[in-house]
Amino acid sequence: ILADDGTIYWPIADTTPSSGQNPRLLPFAGDKVTATGKIYARGGSKAIVIAKIEPQAS
Repeated sequence: ILADDGTIYWPIADTTPSSGQNPRLLPFAGDKVTATGKIYARGGSKAIVIAKIEPQAS
């Protein structure tokens, strides 16, 4: 997920074993969204466990 400030957030799962997030994100491909959830940062990378994702209001 690319933020307006250029930060990339890698979508991750909070389950073990982990599961891919692509099926959840595919409906929003190429669109602006509002995503909320838990953010993790490590070694210069950022990840998000998405709690909610919805199209951004126009």
